[in-house]
Amino acid sequence: MSKKRIIAFLISSLFIALVVMLYMVTHKKSDAQQQSREISLEKEKDATSSSEKKSAGSQLYHGDNFEFEYPAEWTLHTEGISELALLRPGMSLPDQENLPATDGIYWGDIIIDVHSNPKNLTVEEYFKQSGEWSPFTEELGHESFVLHGNEIFKFNHVPGFLTSSVAYIRNHGFIVEITDVDDEYQDILDQVISTFNFISP
Repeated sequence: MSKKRIIAFLISSLFIALVVMLYMVTHKKSDAQQQSREISLEKEKDATSSSEKKSAGSQLYHGDNFEFEYPAEWTLHTEGISELALLRPGMSLPDQENLPATDGIYWGDIIIDVHSNPKNLTVEEYFKQSGEWSPFTEELGHESFVLHGNEIFKFNHVPGFLTSSVAYIRNHGFIVEITDVDDEYQDILDQVISTFNFISP
C-alpha cells in the first residue's frame, strides 16, 4: 500500500471516528435534556398534586379585594352586621332583618370585618387615630409576621364579653380584622390567615 493510500485511509478513519463521537455526544445530551424535561414535568405534577391535597376539603372565598380558604362543611355568610361570617356546622344566623347587635346573639364563629384606611396607616397607627379600642394599648401578648407579602398582627386570648383571638392584615386602603369570637376555633382562624391573599385590582 502506497503512502498516499495509507494517509487517505488514516484520514478517513479519523473522520469516521469523529462523526461517531459527535453522534454519541449529541445523543447523550439529547437523552439528558429529555430526562431533565421528564423530571421537571414530574415535579410540576407533584406540586399540582400537593396543591390539590392542601385544598382538599376546603372552599375558596373569592371577593373583590381578597380571598381565603375555609372548611367545606362550614357556612359563609356575606350579609349581616359583619362583612363576612363563618359558621360552624349546624349553626345559622338569626332570621330577623336589621336585628341589633346585642350580647347573647349568635353572629358567627369567625368574623371578618374590613376597616377603611385611606391614609394607609400601619395597624397600630390606625387604632391610635381612629379612637377605637386598641389591642396595642393593652398588655396583650401578640405575634407579628409576614405571610404572602402581608404583615399580620395576631392577638391571642383577648379579654372581653367573650375571650377572643384577633388578627389584623393591612393592605393599601383598608385593614382586615379576623376574629375567632369564642376563642375555640384557632385551627380555622389559622387556616383563614394562612390562605389569605389580597387581590390586585
